Amino acid sequence: MSFDSYNRSINSMPIFRYAEVLLNFAEAKAELGTLTQADLNKSIFELRDRVGMPNLDMAAANANVDPYMEAQYPGVTGANKGVILEIRRERRIELVMESHRWNDLMRWKSGQSVVRPFKGMYFPVPANTT
Repeated sequence: MSFDSYNRSINSMPIFRYAEVLLNFAEAKAELGTLTQADLNKSIFELRDRVGMPNLDMAAANANVDPYMEAQYPGVTGANKGVILEIRRERRIELVMESHRWNDLMRWKSGQSVVRPFKGMYFPVPANTT
């Protein structure tokens, strides 16, 4: 429609998508320290499964914290550090172009990331690559 443009529309649209509800659930449980693998199975798994991505493994995420994500969010600490960082990555991917990024960065006290120069994309090497 000619009245639609980036971040603006006169058409009725949902304020919350189910994907955001699932992400909010997982993030809240992780931040509170009550997240379990069962919680990830009924939240993040639902998002990833629909596009053929593997589920987020809580133990593996916490044992192998991504150094790039760790540098992006230095304020994340504690036992769930790895899984919190992966949930933040998932929010970034799932909610792209939906005007949530600014609010997430402010809520996470990560506003400094908007003043860093953009240097391209980061693609970690999968663990099973030879």
